[in-house]
Amino acid sequence: AADLTVLDGGLSIEVRDLRFRYAPDEPLVLDGVSFSVPAGGRAAIVGPNGSGKSSLVNLLLRFWDYEGGTIRVG
Repeated sequence: AADLTVLDGGLSIEVRDLRFRYAPDEPLVLDGVSFSVPAGGRAAIVGPNGSGKSSLVNLLLRFWDYEGGTIRVG
């Protein structure tokens, strides 16, 4: 198992141009999502039902793979 050391300030998160769809023949659920959260910062994910909040969290936690863009932690 890999060792992960987290500094007291936490880890930053950077998401750039994220694209995701549930299946190859379905429309994009997330298209071009970009944001950053500095180490020690906070962010809220808000929106109406079906706007992709849970999908974004699942992608950040690597439960699912995204189609394009980048997610950087650290």
